[in-house]
Amino acid sequence: MALPLRLLLGASLMATAFATCFQVGHDVGGGANTCGYATEVKVFGEPGYDFGAHSWIASKGISTQAVPKLENLDSADDCMMLCAEAGADYFSFKMHDVCVCKKGYAESTCTPLYQIDLTRTSGPTSCALECFHSEHDVGGSANSCGYAKEVKIFAQPGYSFSAHSWIASKNIPTEHAATATELDTASDCQMLCLKSEADVFAFELGRLCVCKSGYEKSMCMPLYQAKANTTAGPTVCSPCFKNKDVGGSFSGCGYQTEVKIFGGPDVNFSSHSWIASKGISTEKTSTPEELDTPSECQMLCLKSGADFFAFELGDLCVCKKAYTNTSCLPLYKPTSDDATKISGPTKCDSCLMMDSDTAGGANACGYGKEVKVFGGSGYDFSKSSWIAAKGIETEEVAGLSTAEHCRHFCATTKAGLFVFAPKSQGIGRCICKEAYAHPMCF
Repeated sequence: MALPLRLLLGASLMATAFATCFQVGHDVGGGANTCGYATEVKVFGEPGYDFGAHSWIASKGISTQAVPKLENLDSADDCMMLCAEAGADYFSFKMHDVCVCKKGYAESTCTPLYQIDLTRTSGPTSCALECFHSEHDVGGSANSCGYAKEVKIFAQPGYSFSAHSWIASKNIPTEHAATATELDTASDCQMLCLKSEADVFAFELGRLCVCKSGYEKSMCMPLYQAKANTTAGPTVCSPCFKNKDVGGSFSGCGYQTEVKIFGGPDVNFSSHSWIASKGISTEKTSTPEELDTPSECQMLCLKSGADFFAFELGDLCVCKKAYTNTSCLPLYKPTSDDATKISGPTKCDSCLMMDSDTAGGANACGYGKEVKVFGGSGYDFSKSSWIAAKGIETEEVAGLSTAEHCRHFCATTKAGLFVFAPKSQGIGRCICKEAYAHPMCF
């Protein structure tokens, strides 16, 4: 599996949005959409919240619920989980206000999906929704490096691969799905390609599911190109998901503590003797569809109070606690039987480094170049003489109270990194920096 593609996707996502595909500083399905407001499924609030303060809730007859404890709704992650449980497609969260759960639009022409609202964070209840590129191919002829290498091609039962002469000419392995329902969605194609150790997939319903390797060079662009009736994307949607196991015997501290193990309706937990010997709690999902993606395993483990998950389709979803010692390494490692195993944290916020600077004086290449400095309302930039000395552009903005807001503002520049100081002048300062050009700058 070509790792450079994964690194490229992760870098592009982290430069523009929250690692969990959250859209910081935006609402979703709002009044700016050409199809009007998205249908609200449910609205959550903090304990004792007065939903009557929003007349539109009652006028629309929307179901409401106040959570029992403040910590049940003090982050966008909490809102996302509540909306996923409510059967919504999207969420919109405002701290100390409401968490609004919404259905997606039926038509792809309903745009824009997101609109600026600096008080809110929104996104899908499953990040897989946002890494699929509808009406696009991946690794096609428009790429400056040519076609991405095809690993394997799948199709529904009875499909004639010979109708495409290029498949035989390239000697690409082919396989028919056992039933039509095993390959009737882009998610089905994604999972088949993941099991085939591909990096990306391209799916056309009723025709082909093409699994491809990633490019070895990051300058191979564009990765996606327009193609009718085709959906493409990475085989692993979240940049924090790893095609490896987590917290296994390979760690210097041994296995992580298992919190709970989930399986589909037909799983036989007793076939894994270590589960009973450790006295680990188990639970079967009601249907196979409730546990057929890594994102679903991640959500189940998050609800179980775990810090990490390890998922293998058709087998187990193992929820684990984090090590208490950060020196327990390696955390992730591929093993011979983990070709289809996906693991990661239950909350993908690992690209936010608390109490740390980035691209600072300790770097072998020196300070990263500052692109722009944002300050909260009333911020006095002249108190930091180095800003003027370096001729750095500045801007005073409202709504700069969190690291996510800083990331949002830096995403509007050509910066690849950001540093947020919430207590600077008691107002908050956000520094946007260019990424280093050389990978050995650390």
